[in-house]
Amino acid sequence: MKPVPAPMDTQEPTKAKRISLRRYLDYASSRLPRDRVEKAAVILLWAGIPAFTAIYGTLSVIRVNTFQADAFDLGIFDQTLWRISHFQSLFNTVRGMNLFGDHFTPILFLLAPFYRLFPEPQALVLFQSAAVAIGAVPLYRLARHHSSPPFAATGLCFAYLIAPTLAYPILYDFHPNMLAIPLLLFAIDAMERERYKTFAAWTALTLLCRQDLAPSVAVLGLAIVLRAFAIKSPPSADGITLQRRRRIRIWAGVITTLAGIGWLFLSLAVMRALSGGGTGYAELYRHFGSTSGRIAANVLLHPISSFSYAVYGNGNYILQLLMPCGLICLLCPELLIAALPELALNLLSDKIIMQTIWAQYTPAITPFVFASAAIGLGRLFGFTRRFDLLPRFGENMAGVVLAGISAFCFWSYGPGDNMTHIWRGFLPASVVRERRALLANNPIPRSASVSASWGMVVSFDHRNRIYMFPNPFIKAWYGPGKEVIEAEVMNAHTPMPARLTPLIRDNPVDYLVITDPGPYRRLLTKAVSSGYYQVVAHGGGVTIFKRDKGMKE
Repeated sequence: MKPVPAPMDTQEPTKAKRISLRRYLDYASSRLPRDRVEKAAVILLWAGIPAFTAIYGTLSVIRVNTFQADAFDLGIFDQTLWRISHFQSLFNTVRGMNLFGDHFTPILFLLAPFYRLFPEPQALVLFQSAAVAIGAVPLYRLARHHSSPPFAATGLCFAYLIAPTLAYPILYDFHPNMLAIPLLLFAIDAMERERYKTFAAWTALTLLCRQDLAPSVAVLGLAIVLRAFAIKSPPSADGITLQRRRRIRIWAGVITTLAGIGWLFLSLAVMRALSGGGTGYAELYRHFGSTSGRIAANVLLHPISSFSYAVYGNGNYILQLLMPCGLICLLCPELLIAALPELALNLLSDKIIMQTIWAQYTPAITPFVFASAAIGLGRLFGFTRRFDLLPRFGENMAGVVLAGISAFCFWSYGPGDNMTHIWRGFLPASVVRERRALLANNPIPRSASVSASWGMVVSFDHRNRIYMFPNPFIKAWYGPGKEVIEAEVMNAHTPMPARLTPLIRDNPVDYLVITDPGPYRRLLTKAVSSGYYQVVAHGGGVTIFKRDKGMKE
């Protein structure tokens, strides 16, 4: 005879039901095959990468097609790549100097074959979007290497792709140093896996992107030395002991630091030689000294005042850099210190835009923030597993939380309004059509020299001489020197001299393509009234002037 079950209290079923739900979710999570979970997470990751590329690549191309791209900096790099791909000199007529004297970016030589196949500025901005998106791959590998669950690692990658610190600079023209973001992530992933030759290759490519990445690489070497003591696994399969593995990593860090320092001095020497004495970027830190040496000495000898100057009023900027990863990067401070060089350069500068995420001044900050977050995420899960603080299904929900935090950051201070503005068009569609028709019906020969307004320069980059008006008649943000940097920082216009005729006569530019001449309207009036130029076409707010060859130069 079966025993009769004892009566249950009315509250017990609710409690039992609540417990069984958690147990069921834990059971369901544990029953999922690991290979299927990993495969699903990877598929989700590879769906996000092309989606990111499509969205930001499309918006960047629209920006170029609708005359929103700027002479600084897409016009500069577009002309330089065109010249390199056609085996010409590195002198950039938009900037008015050898480009490697302004920024040392040898990575352009590696991009030149690609540009020869796709010689359009649209290809540059699309390539930049794809390259930054690929950075999610080493980030995922890094998180999984440090024992983060697959969906948590994918969530971190989505946080990376959504982060406003990537969105703003991607939508702001093309910059070679943006390519350092995926390169640094690949380098850190290779280092954590102890693949030193691969690490050296990725690091070398990073150094080629721009000279100001060298200090970041040097401090990355120090971070690698600190990370050497985090190796706690048993001897590897090839018999290398734990002590020897640590020793190898320490040497790798020391060599990386020396390489970064050496490349910095080499880059500065090349820039000084090619610029004819100096680029003038020390002007951005003039409150610390008049030369680079004095600036560095004053910053190092007065750390408290320098720190106070750097952080005063910039707390919001620092928080904007760290928030998209949910501040998990703070759990790996020994790697996060590699972000300090570029952060210091930004915070100590007089250029206000460098203390924002709106432009290309975070490529040596963002990868270290997210790489530190990938390692910190592994540490966080290690802690929760040790004390059994999370149910099994909670590990997968962590990815949703991370992506949600980054999405909230994007909604709070991301470029949503900018994206809408770009999509709708900076100019009315009718004006864009008129400008395209104007340029199509009045083609300017590639051999002709052109001086164009700020937003029109990119349309005429593929020629030997393209200037940003009022150059070359009046030097504005043109050439090396601290006066040029100061004028650019202050957004100042070079005053016009009393006599304009000699300037027009002595600078025989074939065509002028002008939208709004601003304070230089008198220069155009004089160019026409003196007989040196005549208006040949007008439409969409653009006027084309052609030099009268009948005039004696």
